[in-house]
Amino acid sequence: MNKNIVLLWDIDGTLISQGGDKDLFHEVALSFSGKVPMQRPKKAGKTDSRIATEYIDAYKIDNISLDTFMFELNSVSDLYYSNNSCDIIKGAIVALESTSRLGLINKLYTGNTASRAINKLNSANIPLEAIDTKNSFFLGDRILRLDGVLDVKRQHSKNDIVVIGDTDFDYELAKSLDCNFWFIGKEVARENQIGVSQDFSNIDLFISKLLCTFK
Repeated sequence: MNKNIVLLWDIDGTLISQGGDKDLFHEVALSFSGKVPMQRPKKAGKTDSRIATEYIDAYKIDNISLDTFMFELNSVSDLYYSNNSCDIIKGAIVALESTSRLGLINKLYTGNTASRAINKLNSANIPLEAIDTKNSFFLGDRILRLDGVLDVKRQHSKNDIVVIGDTDFDYELAKSLDCNFWFIGKEVARENQIGVSQDFSNIDLFISKLLCTFK
């Protein structure tokens, strides 16, 4: 088996549950604006900076920069996740530890900043030693989630990559990389999709399909 296999993990909805945390963007925006818009911007599939930009516009904040908003967001997130835990997707820890023991490389590809991503994982007690966080792809300071595609291509062959995620945005990443994809959710037929599961409770199936893909 190729020892260069890299698993690119999404975080929200893949390793930890979606929707279990407070809307920290709203909290930060409100602290600068004091006004609540009729509708909050949607966050799914966007980077932290993209979301922050849309919140600044929606809350009509014109006296701060994006950098200032992001600094405050990271600070508020540090405090929030140090006092609140994220729920973990069933079997996620075993999946990370098992793949790491087999010599596969676990990396993150996320729209979060590095600080917010690590805080989330720590709050869920996910073992960071099973993840190559130093060389992961944190897109929180960029506007587009696919802005890291060229970085991934420079480091890895498409034949060695599996993207693991729970949304169409993760699949778009896999398509952009022209690599294999594992979907967390309900069965949907997609090109280059090597597996689908609601979680990682059937760890034997997850591992066996990965290994069969790279025989």
